[in-house]
Amino acid sequence: MFKSHLVCCLITLTGLYGHAQTLIPQPSHRETHTGYANLTSNIKIIARLPKSEKSRLTSVARALFRQAPHHPRKLVVVLTADGKSNDAWNDASLQGYRLRVGRDTIRVEAPGGMGIFYGLQTLSQLIEGNRIPCTTITDRPKYAHRGFMLDCSRHFWSVDFIKKQLDAMAFFKLDRFHFHLTDGGGWRIEIKKYPELTQKTAFRSHADWDQWIDNGRRFRSRNDADAYGGYYSQEQIRDIVAYARERYITVIPEIEMPGHSDEVLHAYPELSCTGHGDGFDLCVGNPKTFTFLTDVLREVMRLFPSKYIHVGGDEATMRFWKKCPKCIGLYKAHHMTDTIQIQSYLMTRIDSFLTSHGRTMLGWDEILDGNRVSPGATIVSWRGEKGGIKAAQMGHHAIMSPSKKCYLDMYQADPQTQPLAIGGYTPLDSVYAYDPMPAVLRGTAGSAFIDGIQGNLWTEYVGTESYAEYMTYPRLMAIAERGWGTTTSYEHFRQRVVTMAEKMRAKGYTVFDVNTAHKPFNFTVLQWNIWQEGTMIKDGFDAIVDELVRLKPDFVTLSEVRNYHDTNFTARLVQALQRKGVTYHSFLSYDTGVLSRYPIADSVVVFPLNKDHGTIHKLKVNANGHSIAVYTGHLDYLDCAYYNVRGYDGTNWKETARPASVAELLKMNNLSWRDDEIRVFLNEARHDLAEGTAVIFGGDFNEPSHLDWTEATAQLYDHHGFVVPWTVSKMMEQAGFKDTYRELYPNPVTHPGFTYPCYNPLADIKLLTWAPKADERERIDYVYYQGKRLRATDIRIFGPDASVCRLKPIKDAAADPKLAPAGIWPTDHKGLLVRFTLDP
Repeated sequence: MFKSHLVCCLITLTGLYGHAQTLIPQPSHRETHTGYANLTSNIKIIARLPKSEKSRLTSVARALFRQAPHHPRKLVVVLTADGKSNDAWNDASLQGYRLRVGRDTIRVEAPGGMGIFYGLQTLSQLIEGNRIPCTTITDRPKYAHRGFMLDCSRHFWSVDFIKKQLDAMAFFKLDRFHFHLTDGGGWRIEIKKYPELTQKTAFRSHADWDQWIDNGRRFRSRNDADAYGGYYSQEQIRDIVAYARERYITVIPEIEMPGHSDEVLHAYPELSCTGHGDGFDLCVGNPKTFTFLTDVLREVMRLFPSKYIHVGGDEATMRFWKKCPKCIGLYKAHHMTDTIQIQSYLMTRIDSFLTSHGRTMLGWDEILDGNRVSPGATIVSWRGEKGGIKAAQMGHHAIMSPSKKCYLDMYQADPQTQPLAIGGYTPLDSVYAYDPMPAVLRGTAGSAFIDGIQGNLWTEYVGTESYAEYMTYPRLMAIAERGWGTTTSYEHFRQRVVTMAEKMRAKGYTVFDVNTAHKPFNFTVLQWNIWQEGTMIKDGFDAIVDELVRLKPDFVTLSEVRNYHDTNFTARLVQALQRKGVTYHSFLSYDTGVLSRYPIADSVVVFPLNKDHGTIHKLKVNANGHSIAVYTGHLDYLDCAYYNVRGYDGTNWKETARPASVAELLKMNNLSWRDDEIRVFLNEARHDLAEGTAVIFGGDFNEPSHLDWTEATAQLYDHHGFVVPWTVSKMMEQAGFKDTYRELYPNPVTHPGFTYPCYNPLADIKLLTWAPKADERERIDYVYYQGKRLRATDIRIFGPDASVCRLKPIKDAAADPKLAPAGIWPTDHKGLLVRFTLDP
């Protein structure tokens, strides 16, 4: 239980004593002196503070020493503020402080109470056992808005839990608590004029979000046996606001409109476009909607003294507006040209209403859409940075909160090791790397309109208090330091987080272990040519699915993806795997495909299809704290000169004379597009490597390796004495890429590693060969890689233990590492299953 008085904050969090290097956020400037002050209960506090803040801040200071041992030498603590604190919440310069720790005297000086409070938070973090190192710290934040949003609609959180998070916010010098009170999951604030909001929609039938959705989004009354949820009475709201104010935290309420309002429509269906509660959006054309909203906002403003009132504005479906007579009438009366302007009309009216009451409207970046931005609005930019940049350039204040960097409900480590989350991937290093000042605004007038940064915890899949904290910390520490503007190297920050996390756990917080993401990361890649999507073998598609379910490779690079009958093959494959309980991600591609067990951060067509000469595609993921780019290629299958060596034309596969020299052979080979495709790949991969991304390239290259056509193999496999510097493999080698098979098994005689043609007893053997009179066995399927700390640790040739030679099956070399299929084999190639390790 967390008591509702200020001293509790210090008792709760000043116990997080640690080494000075654990300061979070890092101070702006610090000088270290010799010696220590003793931590003692024998103190004298001299408070030269404004009368309104003297008692509060003196209590904060005294709490630091209350449980300290008595020492005969008195310690004097001097708190000095000149009272310039009226606008501190909106002026970062007034939130600064100077802390000087001497052997006998500790001084905290600031423009106002907020700075004194922050100086005392830093002092609490400096304590080492029973002493405090002598030091001088001059400190101030860069941004005035350093925020945390908690979604209380999707799941209801107790007052005590909210106070516990306010304590942590204060400790890390966060100053804005965004209280997300209303949404489709339930209405969470008592509105006396509209009691049915809480009577009808504060409780629902299922705690689990998906179960509730799947069972028809049914709400319950409070006394129903299966009722789940709750709401905050107005007295509880006042208590939370007062508790936050004592910690110099402004509570910003959010009342969603016009979208995300299905709970409102359940309670008051007449506010919907149909009059029956259909849809998710309020009817903007209905005058009763504005009566309802302004009535609600009047009660909200009486409870929350915050300058800002957040009105949502995000993700309105606008579905019924286009058919609603009232909305259509509004549209025509105001000469609108786009449906989005209906929302703009609403926001402009609400902005005028709030402005008339001395408040400022805050909204998600969709309120910029429609080119009719409310003149006083401040924007929270969540759909990337574009909204914040646009707002700042228009002279609107903006708070940066892009979802890929600041959404705390996304996975923070390997999803396979973590509890269920909404998706995405936002590890601690990614949050810490985010600079809320967009590069395009630096040095421009627009930079003055970036007010700060905010972390958001949406709670569709966050249903318990411990899990909410697990998702919040330590990522909120990164938000705090970024908002303060005093970042260090990530490794330095991570070490501070490790120490701070232990202290927080000792005080009852659940904190994600950042060392989880700092361990070696093992993953697998399967390269697999699936022979025209497995259509050449009966039940081939099912066999592909079954093998992927069995092996569960982290990434799959596929060759011969055809999208027959205008289907999306990889999407079809992902759906089939999902039905068997295995989740993969992919995107639309042709000729090649790639699957990932990790959410895809980006996808690129590197080399598009042109007259069936092959393709290269790429995806990027963040997996367990690592950025990985996986390329999949199916290179040009024409002008395959290694067939010419064997007496077959490498384009039409008719018998022909062999080339007289290696030079003649390479001239034939260079007619293909393969070299051009590799050049394009290398240019793209160069950018990945420059930013520290590990690169993996799997594919059917339709060309042998120079590492396989050596002096040792010149008289083997119908090489006819040729030693050939095949250009694709040479280009890859010269660019620093490693051939996984040859790295682990360098001897092409003992470990030939053939991948084509693979013997398949279910196929006519004539379909498995291009050169029926020759030994055409080759290793043409590869997995290459390059990246700091990335290494291949194991490889298996996946498929039947036989190849085709002169129209007959022939058993493969005994030494080659093999992985047999569990069922029917769907293709004419063997695959490669490679295990990688990424070291921290």
